[in-house]
Amino acid sequence: MEWDEKSIGGLFALGYGVYVIGASIYQYLRDWKLLHGPSVTGEIVCSGAEGKWGSSSESGGGVSLSFMYFPIVEYRYEVSGVVFSGDRVTLGKASCSVKSLAEKQAAKYPVGAKVDVFYHASDPSVSMLESAAMKGVWFVLVILAGLALMGLGVYLLGTGDAA
Repeated sequence: MEWDEKSIGGLFALGYGVYVIGASIYQYLRDWKLLHGPSVTGEIVCSGAEGKWGSSSESGGGVSLSFMYFPIVEYRYEVSGVVFSGDRVTLGKASCSVKSLAEKQAAKYPVGAKVDVFYHASDPSVSMLESAAMKGVWFVLVILAGLALMGLGVYLLGTGDAA
């Protein structure tokens, strides 16, 4: 078999797709346990917005620097007599280019508010507030699986094994 650019690129895309799918499934299972496990009542101790410089990739291959705002929500909760703190509201990290939008997201959690805190049964330091965050995960996994299959197709076309 002769290796050309298409087969190597397809193999790379397939490998990367499998890696991303595996990492996504691992994260999903970890968060599923977190969201379907125990919960306790916690209290919001900090709520607001914070601005940070960040970089993002551009379609032309360059990198741009932009100022983004993030909602900041910190909470405390107690499990088996041990006090923990957390700052994870949902899967991922929400960011906005407008400060008022980040503040609006954080305003859902005013300081002193009582909240349900979902935590991982085997590691109570891992926590999250919003259980609705899992709704779009299956859609993302299907898209990633499709990309991995496309990588396999490109690989097979490049090697001439597709008939």
